[in-house]
Amino acid sequence: MSTQRESANSREGSFISRIVDAFLMVQTRNTGSDLTRQPR
Repeated sequence: MSTQRESANSREGSFISRIVDAFLMVQTRNTGSDLTRQPR
């Protein structure tokens, strides 16, 4: 049971990490586009 629980936790962690990475990438892209749009 412990092995199954660990595998499930690792799967959930990887899934959440993928979502967080994608969200961060979108945020960085949005901020980058905003900075490029603003004349500075």
